[in-house]
Amino acid sequence: MIIDFVVISLAGFIIQIKNLSPDRPAFALTLYAFFLLFISARIIDAIIDGFDYARAVYIISDKNQEIADKIIYKISRGATAIKSRGLYKNIDRDVIVTIVTLRELGTLTELIKEIDPEPL
Repeated sequence: MIIDFVVISLAGFIIQIKNLSPDRPAFALTLYAFFLLFISARIIDAIIDGFDYARAVYIISDKNQEIADKIIYKISRGATAIKSRGLYKNIDRDVIVTIVTLRELGTLTELIKEIDPEPL
């Protein structure tokens, strides 16, 4: 999207310098292009992600119980603990799985960082 922004800006600049659009100002055309870029990005996101915008989050930490309590009582979401074993260190741990919306994802990330600044 950054590359698209640069290309649209450059095109608007060239249209202004070369006077390629005598009936409409180059600035208006550039704003239309930015608007269409934003709309198309949102449509593509909706097609790829769907309209639900929910995410499954897998949390691996030594402080599983504290994180699970925050998920259940602070965010009001359910969580599931799955028994797992890390193959690198061969250590048994629980993996917390929860489903959150995109809006709640930032809140969940902050809560996890408060409890365990360096998750595994």
